[in-house]
Amino acid sequence: MRNIRIVVLSENTAANDKLFAEHGLCLYIEHNDKKILFGSGSSALFLENARRLDVPAESADALVLTHNHTSMSGGAEALIKRNPAVSVFLRKDYATDCGEQKGIFRSRTGLPSSFFKANKLKCVLFTAFSEVCKDFYIASVKRYEKAHSNDKTYYIKKGRKWEKDDFSAETFAVCFPGRRKDGFVLLTSCSHSGIINIVKTACEMWDAPVIAVIGGFNFMGSNINKISCSADEIKHTATELQKMDIGYIYTCHCTGRKGYEMLKETLGNQIQYLHTGEELKF
Repeated sequence: MRNIRIVVLSENTAANDKLFAEHGLCLYIEHNDKKILFGSGSSALFLENARRLDVPAESADALVLTHNHTSMSGGAEALIKRNPAVSVFLRKDYATDCGEQKGIFRSRTGLPSSFFKANKLKCVLFTAFSEVCKDFYIASVKRYEKAHSNDKTYYIKKGRKWEKDDFSAETFAVCFPGRRKDGFVLLTSCSHSGIINIVKTACEMWDAPVIAVIGGFNFMGSNINKISCSADEIKHTATELQKMDIGYIYTCHCTGRKGYEMLKETLGNQIQYLHTGEELKF
C-alpha cells in the first residue's frame, strides 16, 4: 500500500506548457489522511497549477517552511487568505525579517516579521524539532562538513541588528510511508546547510534506510544553466551521496539543470530531475 503521494506544484521548470514555472518550490503531499504543502513557491502561482492539476492544495492542513526565503514562502499569504485554518510550521529563528544583498542594496526576502505577529495563532514556531502529523517530522540540520560557500549574500534580522545568515536554523522534513524499519522519504528545499549534512542528520536521527531524497541542492547560478560553486564541490556531493544508503534522488529548483547534469555524471539513473506537474508515490 502506498501512503505518500507527492505532486510538484511549483518549480523552476514545468513538465508541459499548460503549467507555470517560477524560481520557487512547492510540493503537495498526501500522507495518510493529511494534506501538507512543503513550501509555497515564490507566489500564488502554485494555487493555479493546483487547480489545473485538480490537486486540493487550498484545503491543506499544514504548510511547512524550511526557511524564510521568497522561493519557499512567497505564496504563504495567498494560501492563508483562501484557507485561514492552515497551520504554518517554521523554526522560530526564521519568524523575522530576512534579506538578500545585491551589490550595495539589500532587499527583503521571504515573509516580513509582521506576518508572524498577525498570524501567531496559526504559526507553529518550533526550536529544533516538530511533528507535523503522525510519521511526518521537521528537524534542524547538524554540520558534519562545511557547505559550499555561495550564500554570503543572505542576512537575517536578530533583534535590531542584521547578521549574515549561517543557515543554522534551516530545517528538513522526514516522512515514513510505512514501517519505520523500511525507511523514510527526506524532503529539503534549498539545502543551504548542505545536502550531505542534511542526509547524515536524518540518518543519525532515525537510523533507517533513505527511500528517496527530494529537493533542491543549491548549486544553481544566475540561471538554471549555470552553477554557483565549483565543479569539484558538485563532484564531492555526488560521490558522498553515492556512498549513502539512498534509494532514489529527485532533485529540482535551486540545483539547476547544469548542476543536475553534473551530479548525474556520477549518480547515473539514481538521480532524476523533478518538474512542475510531476508526481511521485511511495
